[in-house]
Amino acid sequence: MDNLFVFANKKSMDAQEIKGEPIGFWKGVLQALFKNKITAAAFVLMAIIILLSLIVPLTGDEQNQNIDMAKQTPSLRYWFGSDQLGRDMWLRIWIGARTSLLLAAILIFFEVLIGLIYGAVSGYFGGRLDNVLQRFVDIFMNVPYIVTASILILILTQGFWTVILSLGIFGWLGLSKLVRAQVLKFKELEFVLASCSLGAGHARILFKHCLPNMMSALIISLTFAFPGYILAEAFLSVLSLGLPIGSISLGILIIDNIASLQTEPYLLFIPLAILLLITLSFNIIGNGLRDALDPRAK
Repeated sequence: MDNLFVFANKKSMDAQEIKGEPIGFWKGVLQALFKNKITAAAFVLMAIIILLSLIVPLTGDEQNQNIDMAKQTPSLRYWFGSDQLGRDMWLRIWIGARTSLLLAAILIFFEVLIGLIYGAVSGYFGGRLDNVLQRFVDIFMNVPYIVTASILILILTQGFWTVILSLGIFGWLGLSKLVRAQVLKFKELEFVLASCSLGAGHARILFKHCLPNMMSALIISLTFAFPGYILAEAFLSVLSLGLPIGSISLGILIIDNIASLQTEPYLLFIPLAILLLITLSFNIIGNGLRDALDPRAK
């Protein structure tokens, strides 16, 4: 009988001891994210683009944009050359990038603000309220935003906030669907039911229990939505439904220089390349976040 039991000694206990500092969830996500060299490169590239779009417009006159400069081709002195009117393309590119990034950031803010509240209320309270709210979402999701933008421009004047309104008025619908699905899943779990039995209010359950657990899905969704708004603004510019004449965005720079494709192709390819780099970087970052936040990948 004594052979069935072996007394543990200090050496065997030390071998089973877990050494090293514990890694938190978000620290582990960042480590997994930057282990991927492609994702890390996308972060660095996006940081450089954002910094240039903030700093370069401060170095020149946004109104004149060096309009008196003689026409230049790309060179070591004038990196992006100048357009047909002699305006510095280096300055115009980064002014346009700043406008496009700012527009997308504002739209993301309103998407989170409206979509999060709408989807959380619909999923949490359920029942008849959920049915009514979801029928509105189903109706609005079938309305093309091009039609909405056209109507708004006919009613309002063409401008920055008109573009924000036309893209943002229904831009939150997809996020609200995602939030509703996440709330429906989490509100039936044991830890939420236990919190309810201890007298937790609706706000505490939503913001203390449901929201932190759905954060990974929200971050991934918004990462993919950001370049989508930039491309949508560019598409509106193609249809002359975007920003007013005189404004600068990446979409406007692309449209204004299509006619220069055969004579000065760099005027088209440079803003197009910046737009593609922004879109590609955000897509790579979104894919990296999806892998880093996936518990099955650990």
